[in-house]
Amino acid sequence: MKSLLIAALCSLGMLHAVEGPPEPPKMDQTVLFIGNSYTYVNDLPKVFNALCQAGKQKLGVDSFTEGSCALVDFYELPQFEPAKKKVAEGKFTYVVLQDQSLVPSLRPDWTLAYTAKWKELVTAANATPVYFMTWARCINGTMRPDMAAQDKTTAIYCQAALRDGVTLVPCGEVWREWNRLYPGTTLYERDGSHPNPVGVYLNACTFYKVLCKKSPVGLPSRYPMGGPAIVDIKPQLARQCQELVDKVVDSFNPQAFLDAHPKLKAEESVPLNRPIGKW
Repeated sequence: MKSLLIAALCSLGMLHAVEGPPEPPKMDQTVLFIGNSYTYVNDLPKVFNALCQAGKQKLGVDSFTEGSCALVDFYELPQFEPAKKKVAEGKFTYVVLQDQSLVPSLRPDWTLAYTAKWKELVTAANATPVYFMTWARCINGTMRPDMAAQDKTTAIYCQAALRDGVTLVPCGEVWREWNRLYPGTTLYERDGSHPNPVGVYLNACTFYKVLCKKSPVGLPSRYPMGGPAIVDIKPQLARQCQELVDKVVDSFNPQAFLDAHPKLKAEESVPLNRPIGKW
């Protein structure tokens, strides 16, 4: 009798069936970030994921990070073996590889050797490797970026990407142009090294442009709108970030950069010594 009464009430619209929580949308693609504090300070993967959701891109995001570590550390040290296992599981569409920020300019042989090693692992897992070009730290005692270091960093990432046929996300070059156009608005935390929220938003827009293959112009400056926001910067800054990313990513040419800076190209070599952890 009770079941018949409930059925009758439902048919009259007086009761509604109780539904469980909606299932999350199935992700068409997934991204794994492997890097250090340049990836996790102010949470680039989370901000990038938020922009993907706002832009209705079905793209899932995961990360494996450890402060101060380089690609050589992640590859060689036994405590980071889970990073290799995570890649080998084969569930990622893209694997983003970020070297320690000083390595490309100070030990380019490490960057060149270990981008190649990681590329081999990633492609063996049927994923697409992506090289994350970082930005130069500020000159000691100032908040002015070291452009000579940026030149070296850009050159080594370009060299590795062209050699390996790998997609390059040129965040360092986007930062260079931002610092030229908007020197009064810093992208750095007070340490002159790590990205502040605007810097991370700029990076996330760059990844959106490259991996989603869509313009970030029009993405929100605050997301989600209700409750605690993952993304929350001033609308004008957001628009400046979006338009600058469109401009730089569309115009940057790795081969042209190397042709203009032939002395920055490093010799391919196998490193004779390896770091023993954080530095």
